[in-house]
Amino acid sequence: MKLMIFLIILNSLVLPDAWGINLMSAALCDDNFNNKSIEELKAGRIIAQSYKKAGIEMYSCFGWTNLGEGSIWYNVTDNLDINSIDIVQSKVLNQWELSSLTDCSITGNNDSCNDGWWSGRWSKDEIIEPEIIGRYPSTLSWRRLRAEIYGVDFMGCMQHTPLRYGDVDNNGDPELIVFLPNLYSVDMAIFSPSKKKTIFASKLDFNDVISFSDIKGTDRDYFEPTYQYYSRYVYDRNELSPGEKGYRSFAKIYTGDFDENGTPDILVWRKLYVSRLITDPVKGFELKGQMYGHYSLIDSEYKLQDTSAETVQNWLSTKNLTWQKGFPSLSECEGEEGQLIPEMHDPLLNDPDVLK
Repeated sequence: MKLMIFLIILNSLVLPDAWGINLMSAALCDDNFNNKSIEELKAGRIIAQSYKKAGIEMYSCFGWTNLGEGSIWYNVTDNLDINSIDIVQSKVLNQWELSSLTDCSITGNNDSCNDGWWSGRWSKDEIIEPEIIGRYPSTLSWRRLRAEIYGVDFMGCMQHTPLRYGDVDNNGDPELIVFLPNLYSVDMAIFSPSKKKTIFASKLDFNDVISFSDIKGTDRDYFEPTYQYYSRYVYDRNELSPGEKGYRSFAKIYTGDFDENGTPDILVWRKLYVSRLITDPVKGFELKGQMYGHYSLIDSEYKLQDTSAETVQNWLSTKNLTWQKGFPSLSECEGEEGQLIPEMHDPLLNDPDVLK
């Protein structure tokens, strides 16, 4: 293990958000030797020494933080392990897995080899469109593909700061918030160090599109185009066919006590878009469907409630929580800071909701 990976950090700062929670950046493993605090530098050195003492090999990481104060630091590794380290004792205290994936190539458990990629991904409570689940092959997990798009400027560049922290449930105990690139999308996971588990997760986007005009070479000559946008996933794997239309899916997150029972809630508003036909005079995409989820903090994790879509819509409307007021909304890309994330608010979505 190289000590240097712990000496690469970015100053902690409050990042823009649209859900009422201040997200602070952790010290990041990002090849940036500038703007590092003495406290973070010292902690990084002790973390590396603690790993060596414990016989833990770790070659890269997302970052490390003490959640703003104290001698207990948390390091999220590239293997998606979360370790807690007491830098006073120079001791690794605990190690947890961020997710509950059961992929056979990761666990070595042959019983899981026939499971689809969705099985055990986070929990039975994570909502996402069936059409998006069907876009992935059963052997694909975001562990394998997150590195492909780590440096790409999309979804407001949030994956450039993959580890942050903030008090999501407003109980005084901050949580770790991890943004994980996954093919053409970003997953968000909230891990509670005090509860020692992931308490909520959501796929924030699935932007599996490439315009027909961007298709190159023989693939472009292979067929008469049917759609304005095709599946980038299929195109990148040289399996493009006329029926592989492009999909775009986005999620907005809202926090508060929406049912007014004294328990923190999370609302999820999802939108699914598909490419229009190339013969359609309207350019871009059409709205295929919407999903609304209500999660309540029960037994220390956010659990999906049997709440109707109409009720969730009414809560959002009553509080004037529009699409643009949900999280994420604001870009962090260089030169675009504070502007709306283009993909989620694109006029080509042909959806009035995204413009307000």
